[in-house]
Amino acid sequence: MPDLHFTTNLKKTSLMARDLVRIFLTICLSSTITFAQSNSDEAVDQDLNQSMESTSWVAHILRTKKSSLISQLEILTLNVPVVMVHQSQKFRPMVEIALVYRRSDWNLLIQDKIPVTATDKTGKFKIPIYLNGKVNEMLLVARGPNEQIEKEILYIYAPEAQEFSIVNPWDAVKLSIGSTYLQYHQTRFENFYSWSGLVGIEAHSPELLGSYGYLADAKMTALTVASSQKSYGPQVAQVLLNGIYFLKKSEASGHQFSISAGIKYTTMFSNGASFGFTNLTTPNVGLKLRNIVNTKNDYSLDVKFLPMSTSTKLPEYGLEFSFSKSWILENLHRAEVGYYYQEIKYTPAANDTVQLKLNSIVLSYSL
Repeated sequence: MPDLHFTTNLKKTSLMARDLVRIFLTICLSSTITFAQSNSDEAVDQDLNQSMESTSWVAHILRTKKSSLISQLEILTLNVPVVMVHQSQKFRPMVEIALVYRRSDWNLLIQDKIPVTATDKTGKFKIPIYLNGKVNEMLLVARGPNEQIEKEILYIYAPEAQEFSIVNPWDAVKLSIGSTYLQYHQTRFENFYSWSGLVGIEAHSPELLGSYGYLADAKMTALTVASSQKSYGPQVAQVLLNGIYFLKKSEASGHQFSISAGIKYTTMFSNGASFGFTNLTTPNVGLKLRNIVNTKNDYSLDVKFLPMSTSTKLPEYGLEFSFSKSWILENLHRAEVGYYYQEIKYTPAANDTVQLKLNSIVLSYSL
């Protein structure tokens, strides 16, 4: 099915097919609107009918003021259903605008370039249009037999319509590398500081089951570059398993909040040091704010609190904070850079206090 491209605002996100059971919110920015050419072409219509899926979305056709309307042009339905068309490796939202133009000796064109032919002798037209954003703009031009010209702009407002790309389920998996500054204090031992590398892997499901999802994350420091005591280099490993509830996204501001809860496991490999701790398992609750700047870029702020399992006293606590920026690459994979802070303070035994602080810079990439 051929495409013809014309300028407008485009918003894209990325989605897996339902049978892959993964959803990848990505997000790509472009600046084109696409028309499904030849509304009277039987082969095109048959192709669309075979690959269309209905949605609950509705598009609203908005006309300009009367002084700018094309004479004897009537839009039959101002609220039209949005369907998803499977095209190549994408699912594209599309509507059909039904209209009547009663001047048979005039030519009606889209963007003053694409001629539109009537589907029957009554002057009825059907114009299939791919929706690429909340507001799509279409210019109609009527040309008369004596070079008369009338123009009208139609606005197709579809606040929920999105274009999705079929991607690999591994897009839900993210690999991370980075650098960590570790600060460690324990009663009766000298304070320890080190610079180390960081590796990690994360699996996530943004709104996999409606408003619910999961997060599985594993990170570990490795390869100490410098430390306050060069004879050994302790490393820290962590595993997080959380359930997530996504609150409804604000279309006006682009903000989306999510709430998470689950368990976290933290342990230290002393690697010859006489201090350290092992097998600390704690519950955690968190709040995340995602700010969608545009269809390619977003920022995230994530805060988690870890009440210590050994005590409910306030001096014993765990706190995590992260701030990151992510964007969609040309290959539809996601890249991310962020700052991560964690602090744990608890008493594993009488008269023994442990305090761990991690400051990390992390680079991530979805597979």
